[in-house]
Amino acid sequence: MPGVGKTGLALHVAEQLRPAFPDGQLYLNLHGATPGMAPLAPAEALAALLRGLGVDTRRDPGDVAAGAALLRSALASTRTLLVLDDAASVAQVRPLLPAGAGCAVLLTSRRPLATLGAAVHVRLDPLPPGDSALLLERTAGRTWGASDAEPVARLVELCGHLPLALRICAARLRSRAALPVEKLVERLARLEDRLDHLELEDLSVRRSLMAAHEALSGSGDPRDGAAAETLALIGALDLPEYGAPLLAAATNSRERDAEQALDRLVEVALLQETGWGRYAPHDLVRDFARELAARPGARDTHHHDAVARALDWYRQRLARCAAALRPGPGRATAGPGDAAAFADAAEALAWGDTEAANLVFLADTGAAGHLGPGRTLELINSLFPYLHDRGRAGDLERLTRHAISLARSGGDAAAEARALSQLATAHYSVGRVRQALLLLDEAVRLSEHLHDDMARMRHLGNRAALLRELGRGADARATLARCLALRPGTLPPAEEALLVGHQGNVAELRDPCAALELHLRSGELAREGGSTVLEQVALCNAGRVHLVLGEPARALRRFEEALRVTESGAGHWNAERETRLGRSQALRALDRPGPAREVCEDLLRAASARGDSYGRGLAEYELGHVLRALGDERAARARWRSALRTLDGTDAQVLDDLRTLTAAPAPPASAGSAHRRSA
Repeated sequence: MPGVGKTGLALHVAEQLRPAFPDGQLYLNLHGATPGMAPLAPAEALAALLRGLGVDTRRDPGDVAAGAALLRSALASTRTLLVLDDAASVAQVRPLLPAGAGCAVLLTSRRPLATLGAAVHVRLDPLPPGDSALLLERTAGRTWGASDAEPVARLVELCGHLPLALRICAARLRSRAALPVEKLVERLARLEDRLDHLELEDLSVRRSLMAAHEALSGSGDPRDGAAAETLALIGALDLPEYGAPLLAAATNSRERDAEQALDRLVEVALLQETGWGRYAPHDLVRDFARELAARPGARDTHHHDAVARALDWYRQRLARCAAALRPGPGRATAGPGDAAAFADAAEALAWGDTEAANLVFLADTGAAGHLGPGRTLELINSLFPYLHDRGRAGDLERLTRHAISLARSGGDAAAEARALSQLATAHYSVGRVRQALLLLDEAVRLSEHLHDDMARMRHLGNRAALLRELGRGADARATLARCLALRPGTLPPAEEALLVGHQGNVAELRDPCAALELHLRSGELAREGGSTVLEQVALCNAGRVHLVLGEPARALRRFEEALRVTESGAGHWNAERETRLGRSQALRALDRPGPAREVCEDLLRAASARGDSYGRGLAEYELGHVLRALGDERAARARWRSALRTLDGTDAQVLDDLRTLTAAPAPPASAGSAHRRSA
């Protein structure tokens, strides 16, 4: 990319190679991206190289093919290194390549020039943080003390670890001995004028980027023009990353055309491909793109409409994603031929995985005011099922708190009650059951005030499940009775499945056999309603009841059925976590500790990868029992101590058992208690 240090590296390598090329080295700047200069034509480049070799320029035929032949003849018997800097295209470079076996070429370009068939392609990325700080220190002529570490780290981060930006900042620090690093950091931290502070004399990040953009916009090729306009649109959208479907929606064009524009920006190093079909600009390119979008005349109807179309595309697709994950009332339904619809929950989750960074960003910022409070609330509500199912508890908690604040500011009590319920789910997911119960109590009061019996029924059902988790059986039964009293004559199957599941949870305290029938019925209704989440939860809960009834083989079958839902790409993390724990318990009860250990270790890895400390603590608790069954008491106690540290402060049902296990000098063999179920 511009400013990444291509020329500096090429010249450094050329110096190291000097002994290998005794007949000399030739350097030529091809001006492929020099601000204010056109790239050298092949004939001009050939003439310059021939003059450098001492060839009588009067012999220069002026014809590219003849000039290339003359260059090859002049180099044929020599060992010469050519450094061709800043190449514009393959067509510019190909006539300049020698044929002699003793010659070599070092070539730099913003484009990959992949068809040249070079032996080695080296892609240069910005420097690592440590090297960035070292370059800044050496070039600035300053020595950093311990107190400088934090501001220097921030400065190199604001420079995007780009050598050109670092050299400019170093030059400022060298020329102004009284300039503290902290003050330079303050200036660069202002997004609106960061590029102004990355210009000094003949060095300019902005001019370097502008040359690449102007080469596209002035090339006369419509595809280049589309790429240049796409960069400006990227500045207007200002999202973490981009894909062809989004930009096709924004520009009202074909995905193929949007993909071509994105690929062209990658070719000229104005975008980076972060994964297949996903693109993001370097931080300083992002600043430049914002400037392009903010130019006078750029914020016209065309740009405004493109941003509006992009946001509408996200709203529609996310609404369909929520409908696929939570079919039933209150969710968008897809009509025949609906392009925004998803085939199933697995496809919806896969789309959410691809777009998660942008979706969370939009929900956090409200698209910098473009969405407004009402549409931001709608977005957070639609995003909730995806975040819940993927176990993204941190995002879930932050965004639901944001939704509560927006709802209260706007006086939207219904949205506030919904967000309180969602925040309760976030707390439950990380083991804070009592906090979740308080939030649901508030949601119930709001729904009573609004006379919204359906919402109150849902809140009370969830409240009954939480009370059952806390072992408050009488309160759970009373709350469930209030919930069922609000039940209308008919309910959609998915809604009915949820209510029957709550009945099963509460029934477990007195009548496990009745609870099992209720969970199985909940699973049937979930399948009928197309809710893979509720089906998975029902199967997991049925497996746990089988464990309580002393039926580990049947429990294992239920857990494996639930995991098959997960393997399809659907399901949600809470249920998957509890299902894996239950599977380990069933295997242990069947005297199969080896496979149980594999299940626990897989769960530990998955929970750690998600940042799920609560799931990690539950997995370590179970792994301790598995290790004891394998005869490794010392390792078991180490796992229990770790689990206790992790789960302390939560409402995990295993805490009392953990305290006993870690305190006792010789803990008795234990099958482990069945603990939580998903909700």
